[in-house]
Amino acid sequence: MFYKIEKQLSPCPEEAAGWNNMLAVLSEEELERTALPASLHRASLTKIRDIRICKVWMDGDVLYGTLAIPRRDGKKIRLAFALCREFLLFTHSGSLPAGSVEKLSAALTQVSPSPGRVFCAVLDLLVRDDLEYIEQLEDNASALETELLGGALKSFDQRMLSYRKKALRLSHFYLQLTDMVVTLQEEAAGLFSPDETRQIKLFGERVSQLRGETQLLREYLLQIREVYQGQIGIRQNEIMKMLTIVTTIFLPLSLIAGWYGMNFVHMPELHWVYGYPIVIAASIAIVGICLWFFKKNKFW
Repeated sequence: MFYKIEKQLSPCPEEAAGWNNMLAVLSEEELERTALPASLHRASLTKIRDIRICKVWMDGDVLYGTLAIPRRDGKKIRLAFALCREFLLFTHSGSLPAGSVEKLSAALTQVSPSPGRVFCAVLDLLVRDDLEYIEQLEDNASALETELLGGALKSFDQRMLSYRKKALRLSHFYLQLTDMVVTLQEEAAGLFSPDETRQIKLFGERVSQLRGETQLLREYLLQIREVYQGQIGIRQNEIMKMLTIVTTIFLPLSLIAGWYGMNFVHMPELHWVYGYPIVIAASIAIVGICLWFFKKNKFW
């Protein structure tokens, strides 16, 4: 689809589009059948499914780049783009999120925006809602920590793994965007007006702040993981303490049973009429004394 870059992005028929002051958003199939300007290299805009990272590079007077944008469901939106003074071209595989172009059009506030300004608006849309998303992850992690301290350890590993993966994806994404901003400032400064250069600088600062928030989130998740390990250790200690108490209580009884189980001939207790009841009473007394001792010393 072609859009005339005006105060609002106006859809334009392909046959009447041309490439002057134009935004093109094309699928791979549409790109194959579209006649591109001579300044563009088609090979730099294909193989969208192979895109793994966000990066930009200059080739002549054209800025090429790729975007691998993490979605909330763990998948990625993969885009390739080409930017010059006359036009901005995006190509994608699959489908874009609903309302993407409308959001982009609403973000244009200048009377006569340029392709460079549209590109800056795209960058802004990449991270517009990310701070709220990071805060949501922090709230979820905090709720998980509260449940953990309350003794609810069920499904902890799965939930923690999900949060850590999301935080790691965001961290890698922001690192790539930071490198991309550095390249834009160093190699592609001639493509942008002073106002657009300022917008790119502000975008870089915002990405750095978001990456800092993501690092804090990852550290918080690590702390929660340590709390979980501590809770596991406490439970293991409780189990070991109970096993130790049981073993200590019944060890004297095992000794008595083993002692009289030897059945030596000259053991008078074996032939005494009160021998069996006394052994039972002695065993009960030993168990009672052990329980009293452990209770007095607060072993449980």
